Amino acid sequence: MTPRVLFAIGLVALGVGNASLVQDLGCNQTSHYALVQSLAEGTSSIDAHHEQTCDKSYINGHFYSSKPPGLAGLSLFPYMLLDGLGLIPSDDKIAIWLLALLGATLPAIILVGLVWLVAVRSVEESVATVAALTFGMATLLLPFSSLYFAHALSALLGFGAFALVALTTQRRRLLFVALAGLVAGLAVVVEYPVALVALGVGVYASVGVGWRARAAAYVGGLAVGVLPLLAFNRLSFGSVWTLSYENAVINQGDTGHDVVGANESGIFGVTSPSFHAAVDLLLAPKGLLASSPVLIPAVLGLFFLYRRGLRAEALVAGGLGLAFWLYNAAYQLPFGGDVPGPRFLVPALPFLALGLADAYRRLPVITLALAAVSAGTVVVATITQPMLDGQGVDRWTELALSGDFTDSVLTLARLGNGPVAIAPTIIAFAASSAVAVISWYRMSGVASREGPQVVVALFAVFAWATVTIASRSLLDSSLERALLVALAAAAVGSVVLLQRRLSSWPVP
Repeated sequence: MTPRVLFAIGLVALGVGNASLVQDLGCNQTSHYALVQSLAEGTSSIDAHHEQTCDKSYINGHFYSSKPPGLAGLSLFPYMLLDGLGLIPSDDKIAIWLLALLGATLPAIILVGLVWLVAVRSVEESVATVAALTFGMATLLLPFSSLYFAHALSALLGFGAFALVALTTQRRRLLFVALAGLVAGLAVVVEYPVALVALGVGVYASVGVGWRARAAAYVGGLAVGVLPLLAFNRLSFGSVWTLSYENAVINQGDTGHDVVGANESGIFGVTSPSFHAAVDLLLAPKGLLASSPVLIPAVLGLFFLYRRGLRAEALVAGGLGLAFWLYNAAYQLPFGGDVPGPRFLVPALPFLALGLADAYRRLPVITLALAAVSAGTVVVATITQPMLDGQGVDRWTELALSGDFTDSVLTLARLGNGPVAIAPTIIAFAASSAVAVISWYRMSGVASREGPQVVVALFAVFAWATVTIASRSLLDSSLERALLVALAAAAVGSVVLLQRRLSSWPVP
């Protein structure tokens, strides 16, 4: 079986697993849904549906979704089609699940495919396969592939803009640069902070000889891409510069808008980066590295990518990862609610995933071990209840051990939400994981590196577990956070030194 066929099987299995989950609702999902319903009724105001969500704004005497209009706009036609056929379920949870298939699951699967396409241009297909499936199965993308949030869609559009430039053999072709700008503009319509990606891709597309023409083409495409947002703002609020973030409701009270102004500090809630938030985003129990330690070798892989000569790509990927981390650390609500992790960082993940291919090439056993830990963590979170509802991450393990899982398509067939109902999802995820492992085993040079790296891999998992356990009690003060950072740095340094001691850096 060819590597491409294997990847297709793994990708389909991943999509089936995500599509089979019918997740519980929160204010974010219902806010998007309220806007979809309102748009279908011919208005952008959610006055008729505002009671079903707490994520809303009160502007000029009317209620609006506090979310950008992109996801709702994509969902509008399918919703109206189903509505015209009388097929909209009366249960909002099921209706939103149907919309999530198009607005979250499909974009996530296409995104994994794009990561493979970008990776395979410079590494063998087996390496690209294991790297792309690791991204889809072992990072925060997985839970948001089945939740009706905008992050999977915005990540697809942002990375898609990058891929349009990266995959073009003649980077200076203005048509592709303009298309990249268009797609980046649409990404901003879906999620405002993805403007960081639009900026980064614009620099990447423009540098070099003839940069003025390419910059003009990109900016032109970007301007066209954001036109739907400007038109929505003008028709809804009377000004193209008024965003739905304004006058966000803090306390609904009796009126539905008793206290507003949730994003008034700084620039829509963004001030200066907080050390506390920066540490928590990475090392808290539901922090990015705590749940997905495979991102550590991914970041190291960007260094390898740079050393291989793909300097612009490595700098853009690393720069965007850093930019999103700092932006998120400056936001008043870093994690974005009771979600499975720092959701605002999701659009940066496909760029960090570019380093996974080189991490697997240079450190195959260590990267696979950390990928297995990461996949176990995010899969359990996804199949139990990713929305934490004010509880800690231990809830995921408790629910899994008690056999209490999130709803699935078999739940809709009245089979409950126990092991039987979740079995198809687990089988699909297991099939995708099996494809990744088979692809990893087929990578050239793996067998010759297994010995010393097994020892280092075991030590890396132990180091990760030590830091993760320590994070449960070292996040109460600046001093404790500093100690946790020092412990994490020591853990990474120890793994690196042990690797160099046992086998030096493997040479591809």
